[in-house]
Amino acid sequence: MRKIAAAVTILFLPCIIFLTTFWWYALNTSYIQKEIEKLNIYDEFKNDRQQVDIKTSEVVSYLKDKKNTLDPQYFSERERLHMADVKKLMQKARLLTISLIMLVLLSITYLALKERPLLGKSLFYGT
Repeated sequence: MRKIAAAVTILFLPCIIFLTTFWWYALNTSYIQKEIEKLNIYDEFKNDRQQVDIKTSEVVSYLKDKKNTLDPQYFSERERLHMADVKKLMQKARLLTISLIMLVLLSITYLALKERPLLGKSLFYGT
């Protein structure tokens, strides 16, 4: 059991670090707005920065499950279908992230209680 717990920690801790970083960037409106500015996307919308920022916030809210639909007057049917697929993938990734966190926390707890010397090695090699 100790080898399994150590392996779980070593293998899945990097996945958790990657996924939480992904979540921070993917759903961070201010980061997305900086990227939009860097890519000169505001120029494509006749410098209507406020409208682009509002739609960006709406998309982020949609992906966070705080909004059920996207504006059909602004987004085409194809774009809305694409974003529905993205939302489903993100929901699955969220479930995976939560599951991995719980699994690694259980493994760390086991190692902390039963195999303390192995805990340090597992955390070291896992990060």
